[in-house]
Amino acid sequence: MRQIIVEHARRRLALKRGGDRSRVEMHDPVFQLDASPEDLLTLDESLASFEDKHPRLSRVVVLRYFGGLSEEDSAQVLEVSPRTVRRDCLLAKAFLAQALEAATERANPH
Repeated sequence: MRQIIVEHARRRLALKRGGDRSRVEMHDPVFQLDASPEDLLTLDESLASFEDKHPRLSRVVVLRYFGGLSEEDSAQVLEVSPRTVRRDCLLAKAFLAQALEAATERANPH
C-alpha cells in the first residue's frame, strides 16, 4: 500500500499532470495531515531512513497511515499491546514532523 500511495504522489507531481495539490483525508487523528505529494515523498524518504534505527516505529506508521489499521489491529500484527502502538505512534509522529519540517526548511531557505 505504501508503494501505491508514494507512486501516486510521484505521478501527481509530474508536470504533465499539473502537479497540483490535493488534501488527503485520513481517519486516524494521530497521523492525520494535509499531505501534499511532496510531503508524501518526504514521508517515504524519512521512513526509509527511520526503518534501520526504529523498525517497529516505522512499521506502526506503515500499518496505521498507509494501511489504515486501528491501534488494536496494528497491535495484533506487531504482537504488542495497543498501548505500545499508541506510544510508538506518538514517537513516530514527533520524528516525522521533525523530518518534514527540516525538509521544508531545506526546500525554502530564508
